[in-house]
Amino acid sequence: MQLIFSYFWSICLLRGHPADFPSHRMVLGIILAIYLCSVIVAATISYPDRSFLAVLGMTGNALIIQATLIWALSWFKNVPSRFPAIWGSTLGAGTIMTLLLLPINMILLDSNSRVLLIVADSATWIWLGWWLAIVGNILSKAVQISVLQGAIIAFVIELLSVITTLMLFPGAN
Repeated sequence: MQLIFSYFWSICLLRGHPADFPSHRMVLGIILAIYLCSVIVAATISYPDRSFLAVLGMTGNALIIQATLIWALSWFKNVPSRFPAIWGSTLGAGTIMTLLLLPINMILLDSNSRVLLIVADSATWIWLGWWLAIVGNILSKAVQISVLQGAIIAFVIELLSVITTLMLFPGAN
């Protein structure tokens, strides 16, 4: 388990390579299950006003968009066999990043200090930039595009996820 965490942490530090992801689909399934659990728990804690079904729907929506666009990119770049490694690396790094974001979200939820709220909000924007760099780096190494192009694709994935979530779940701000 520590080896897997070390791999994903190296991905988060922009050092790892998606080609190092184990090629078994079972590993991808396990990483997906861990990702789902961490995101659902984090979203339930971070957004207590949302129903559990809304959290499930929003998470599923984001996963479908992410998987579809990453698969389409790998297919377009003629490397569809790399999809499990790309998506698995993205999910594993996403799990770590979700857990790192959780304390910041808790500060945003529970703090009354204006200064602390500004710091936490700024940390959220830094987190987003880091996340875009991580996915950009993964895509750069896996499908031979620039890191900037990969980061732009990651931003489009996030933007489409937010837009469709707002359209499908209008009451879940």
